[in-house]
Amino acid sequence: LVSPPSRFLFVDAGLPPASGPMKLAQDDFHTFLTNLSDDRGMLKPWSQWWGEQVMESMVPDAGRRAIVESDIPRLPLRYYGARPSVPPGWSNSPCAYLRLSAGYSDDASDARSRGWPVQVMDAQHLHMAVVDPAAVATALEELSQPGLRACFSIRTQATA
Repeated sequence: LVSPPSRFLFVDAGLPPASGPMKLAQDDFHTFLTNLSDDRGMLKPWSQWWGEQVMESMVPDAGRRAIVESDIPRLPLRYYGARPSVPPGWSNSPCAYLRLSAGYSDDASDARSRGWPVQVMDAQHLHMAVVDPAAVATALEELSQPGLRACFSIRTQATA
């Protein structure tokens, strides 16, 4: 990067530690992934990890789902075993969190405990890409405003 980021916005994401190495997959999840890897150590695209019905529920339109799935790469299992170190001082920058899906509630709570502004949308993980990108963009714009470091807000939006 030419200059460091001025703020960090996390969307339905696990949060890195304030310093030191970061586990990309917790032990139980890594075991789950190991069971999905082939004999070359490659994983199926993540859209296939949970069964067909999960992607169908997130992206009901078959044509759109095919487009989304065609863009998902296969990754080596070793990717999830990596433990990269986070950049020193990153957490001193303004940060905010947008929770779209219930699976990231613990991460949103973690963000809240760090004093970050948090917005919650009652949506699904792919809401930003296939359901209502404009609503997600609006929420991100609101969260990126200066001076929001210590505030907390909740906004709920029905899943389309």
